Amino acid sequence: MPHARRTQVESAQMGMMYYPKKHKRIQFRRIRAPLSRFAGIDADKTSTTLPCDWTACCYNFGFRNGRLVPGVGISELKIVSPIDGTARRIPTMPLCKERRTLFVAKNDDRSRNYTTLVVSDENGLETLAAGEGENWRHAVCDQRIRQATTYRHKDRDLLLMTGAFDGILIRDGDEIRAVADALRVCSLCVHEERVFAVAQGKRNALWYSSAFDPYNWNVSAQEGGYIEFDGTLGEVNVVKSLGDYLYIFCDYGIYRLSVYAEQSQFALKKIYSACDRIYAGSIVECKDAIAFATARGIYLFDGYDAAKFAFCAEDIPIEEGATIDGAYADERYYLSISDTRAQTCEYGALDREPGKYVLLAVDLPSRTMSMLRGVRLHSLQTMMTPCQSCAVGISDDTDSVVTLDDGGAYLGKTPVRLWKAKGIDFGQSAQVKIVRRIEYSTRSQYVLGIVADGQTHEFVLSPKRNEVSTAVRGREFDFYIRSDAADAEIAPPYLTVDIMER
Repeated sequence: MPHARRTQVESAQMGMMYYPKKHKRIQFRRIRAPLSRFAGIDADKTSTTLPCDWTACCYNFGFRNGRLVPGVGISELKIVSPIDGTARRIPTMPLCKERRTLFVAKNDDRSRNYTTLVVSDENGLETLAAGEGENWRHAVCDQRIRQATTYRHKDRDLLLMTGAFDGILIRDGDEIRAVADALRVCSLCVHEERVFAVAQGKRNALWYSSAFDPYNWNVSAQEGGYIEFDGTLGEVNVVKSLGDYLYIFCDYGIYRLSVYAEQSQFALKKIYSACDRIYAGSIVECKDAIAFATARGIYLFDGYDAAKFAFCAEDIPIEEGATIDGAYADERYYLSISDTRAQTCEYGALDREPGKYVLLAVDLPSRTMSMLRGVRLHSLQTMMTPCQSCAVGISDDTDSVVTLDDGGAYLGKTPVRLWKAKGIDFGQSAQVKIVRRIEYSTRSQYVLGIVADGQTHEFVLSPKRNEVSTAVRGREFDFYIRSDAADAEIAPPYLTVDIMER
């Protein structure tokens, strides 16, 4: 019986041929690119492909020459001696149960650096001259002070003080005298030998003293008086002197006031309108400009217009009820913000360090920002002596006055540092990508994390090596760098990535 199957030859002879089935080979396009050139923090400039030069989320790192380095630090204040130039720690502040407020006043003694630190608490005032061998001195004061400014009057350095009470307290040596007791003042400024004041509850008015006399607030054509506004920019909050003009900051804009010897010649002009509310505590004189913050970021006002800095950050915790303090020193603008929310981060050890406070440090020449989190800092002030210039403040974690520096540590402790880039799909959201390799250079160990489609993979990058294989597959990625090294200096790591072609 003939066989039922035909051979391939027989089938070919009959005009039929069978071919083995072929599969289309998957093609990948390979790229090698830096993860980031570490330009800074700017939520408006983030990228979905490499390199991610700008980030919206970075804590406790600084940026220098395209590398991640330790950011701003906080340490106990040392005063530089005007006699021998050595830096010495100052005595700790007297004990107090309530929150303290710090101010920097002037004195007329060179051996005391022409500077006096003043602390207000529930017990009164504590003062410390910035000289060698000085100790805190107590002064009786029944009121808690929230703002203070120095005024030179008849060759005497006065300290004008305000708070949640009616009037202005003037400290002259050991004597404290109350004036302008019909006003509850929330902002003070000295300009053209007059004192200008914003009074709480007086929404559309700016008050001023008699020329050359901070004790005289009588309203008359020859003495003191007040100026009323149209109210279109919201409530008057802060008054600042810059150059030849006085600038009045309202909720949503700025007025400029030209001040002359004759009150009748005062000239008021509306010069800037803001879309978002200006935070009063953020308004700081920065040499020849004034910096301030809104919900959209930080601005620099030059007397004519306000330009937004080239960054914003998604996690700046400015909200209703937040306490905001600003200061300027050594070409840096500092902004301390209390966070009333529980702030957490989804990656690593930062989960265990919810930050109650955030400190922003903005380098004005380069316009780069670093952010320090969880530092419990408030009451920022600028301290300038013949020997040093720095920003000082009070931390809830020490009884010493603190200063801001470049050490990257918080009262001797190194914080956990985090840099993060999110939503990286390489411009092709539907395609599969494989992160094959990381090439890197670092002086200290750090963790590079890759979150691929929600799955987290961490790689410890040691200075003993310069490359690690990864083989992480996904369509969308988050990348983060975490370090707890005191001397962190991280160069841009390079990633080798295969991207599936259609």
